[in-house]
Amino acid sequence: MPASTPKAQLKTLRAKWDRDYTDVPWLSNELLVAVSPEFAATAFEFIFEGVEQMPTVELIWSADAEAVQGEPRVEVTALANAIGINLKLLNFDSSLLQGFRIKQVAPIRQSNVACLQYDGQQDNWMVVYSSHERTKELRQQVHQLLDSESHQALRQLIDTLLSRDIKKAQQLLDADLQFRNKAEAEPWLTSRFELDYVLHGLKRTFRYWTDEEKQLYLQDALDVINALQPLSTNTCVFGGAALGFVRQGELLAHDDDLDVVICLDRAKFPDIGTALEAVTKTLVAAGLEIKGTFFSQLWVGTRSNVAPTLDVFIGLVEDDGISCYPMPRRALSMQKMFPAQDRPLHGKSIPMPRDITHYLEVDYGRNWQTPDPGHSIEWDRSPYADIAGKRTSLPMSTRRELAFMRQLAWIA
Repeated sequence: MPASTPKAQLKTLRAKWDRDYTDVPWLSNELLVAVSPEFAATAFEFIFEGVEQMPTVELIWSADAEAVQGEPRVEVTALANAIGINLKLLNFDSSLLQGFRIKQVAPIRQSNVACLQYDGQQDNWMVVYSSHERTKELRQQVHQLLDSESHQALRQLIDTLLSRDIKKAQQLLDADLQFRNKAEAEPWLTSRFELDYVLHGLKRTFRYWTDEEKQLYLQDALDVINALQPLSTNTCVFGGAALGFVRQGELLAHDDDLDVVICLDRAKFPDIGTALEAVTKTLVAAGLEIKGTFFSQLWVGTRSNVAPTLDVFIGLVEDDGISCYPMPRRALSMQKMFPAQDRPLHGKSIPMPRDITHYLEVDYGRNWQTPDPGHSIEWDRSPYADIAGKRTSLPMSTRRELAFMRQLAWIA
């Protein structure tokens, strides 16, 4: 019998994952756990690691349970170490159960779950479900099914994703352009982990966010804008959020972060370095953390932690024009941008550019109505060299700046 081809191996893995390993990774709001039919039990333990909110456990009855006289009762107590619960069946045993439904309000993404069933005859606890063991089983299946040399990179990528090492997974994709392009074109694997490869790298894009998470993140942006008011009232949300609002009334599915811009007059803040320092001090005084400083923007830590950061860009007002890197100097009109206008987005009132069409044409071009997930502009600092200002340390470089510099080196 001829050996299966790499394409056939991949098809087999995808089918097996879809059929047998839908709980690895566990990204839904609920997980079904079957009880062991080997013996009846009246006690179970559920252990959760890596969850912020303790899930609830519901019983799934068998058809025979309807014939039981009286209401079956369940006693639930927290484990002493506070990472799980003990469930005791008071007037029936597990012969009346099919299993359990573990539920949480928000999807549980990075957690280990175990269910133990007590064997009274053996006076011992038996593990009937372990997400850790399920992950090990899937990893073994991956290595058995993808044994061709052409799948070496894919095996390594799956291993890193199953280990939740997103940074290493991104490095693997960055190192192999052909492999990265395939991952972008066919995101069947990364989407299982609620990840897409986008301009910012391997990210959990808004297509996977709940509406509640989006509301919390937008509130983070409002908190930043409110904190910046003593420095300047010319502050608003722009970038992909503004584009998503106009196109479809919601955050773009392929986007993954929020951008805030604050515009400061050059008469008071002569260069970007001076402006960044003032914005940093203002945000820190408001209790916000600066997690990264770039040429003309900051990574500001969020209070909700639904996303680690959002971006705050500096715009310097030169005459009536706003110079906001990486857009061209003075490309934005101060009169058309401000005062900002509040617009509804995911249940929040969000300040955005007053003439939003003007902004979108400058930032995304005159064809901004046509979706272009790969949209990018040249992140070239040279037009801003005269207003860069002094820095206490070298600014970090964005992924798109690094890509632009690599392109220049290749051309040279």
